[in-house]
Amino acid sequence: MELGEGTSVLVDEALDRWMADCEARGLKDETLKKYKARKKELGDRFGSYALGSVGLDDLRKMRESWDVQSSSMGKRIEILRNFFGFCVESEWIQKN
Repeated sequence: MELGEGTSVLVDEALDRWMADCEARGLKDETLKKYKARKKELGDRFGSYALGSVGLDDLRKMRESWDVQSSSMGKRIEILRNFFGFCVESEWIQKN
């Protein structure tokens, strides 16, 4: 079945498609390493959830668990925005 609008997409499925897209775009190895770390974190925490059921408060709670400097925090948030932006473009969710 093709993933698309109206389909209940699991976070793990969306993460796999996003990572495949990142690799197909030829992102640098160092960038992919950071993306894979966020993929693992999201998958461990929300993998079996329907993508649309993960809310802003869930993501804020995840962010609160990070013990990193502000520059690293900003990069992690940027990667999350990239993932959820990909999901919006794929029409799996309505907003980022």
